[in-house]
Amino acid sequence: MKMSAKGRYGIRLMVALLKHYGEGPVSVKHISEKEKISIDYIEQLFIRLKKCGFVKSVRGPGGGFLLAKLPSKVKIGDILRCVEEQIAFAPCVETKLNTARCVLTDRCVVHGFFKRISAKLEKIMDSTSLADLCKFR
Repeated sequence: MKMSAKGRYGIRLMVALLKHYGEGPVSVKHISEKEKISIDYIEQLFIRLKKCGFVKSVRGPGGGFLLAKLPSKVKIGDILRCVEEQIAFAPCVETKLNTARCVLTDRCVVHGFFKRISAKLEKIMDSTSLADLCKFR
C-alpha cells in the first residue's frame, strides 16, 4: 500500500492537533511551519476533517483548529477514509466505485491474497486510534 499525500498529511495534521490537545486552537500557519505543508493544502484537508466531525475551528485572534473528539475515539482508518484515501494493498481491491478494478480480477490467482492483506491493513487502521500513535514514537 502506498499512501497518498492526502492520507499522510491528514494523519499528520491530526497528530499536530493532538500535540496541542487541551491547549486550545492551533493556527494553520503554525502547523504549516512545523509540518512543512502548504497553508492551502492544510485548509483543504481541514475542510474535509471538519465535515467528518474530527476537528472544529475557532475564528478570530488566537483562532485555529482543534480536535473535536477524544484522541482515543479517532481511528486512523476513519481519518484516511475522511480525506478520501483507500485502505487497500493493491488497486484491484479498492472499494471506491471499483474504479481501479483489474480486468483479470475474476481469474487472478493473487487477487484473494491481496484482499486478505487489504482486510488486515484495514483492521489495523480501524483499531489504531490517534492516541495510540503516541506509543509508536
